Amino acid sequence: MHTTKKIPGKLRHEIRPHDLRHTFASRLVSTDKVDLYTLQHILGHKTVSMTQRYAQLADESVKRGMSVADDLFVPTGRISFESDRS
Repeated sequence: MHTTKKIPGKLRHEIRPHDLRHTFASRLVSTDKVDLYTLQHILGHKTVSMTQRYAQLADESVKRGMSVADDLFVPTGRISFESDRS
């Protein structure tokens, strides 16, 4: 089943069921609430190697999380919380 959507002023883009499945998995893993093992079972992959393609998205989420953690530290070396910033 292929559905072609014509976007005015743009090229035609085919939307396939696999595209929707990939988008679902990508968004799920990027929330940092679902690990790759769980994603493997949600998608029905028999091996984790099939799910590894989403690992880089999880890595990007970890980098974003570490960036947030870095922002908590102020130059004095102590942890800063929102209530401390008044």
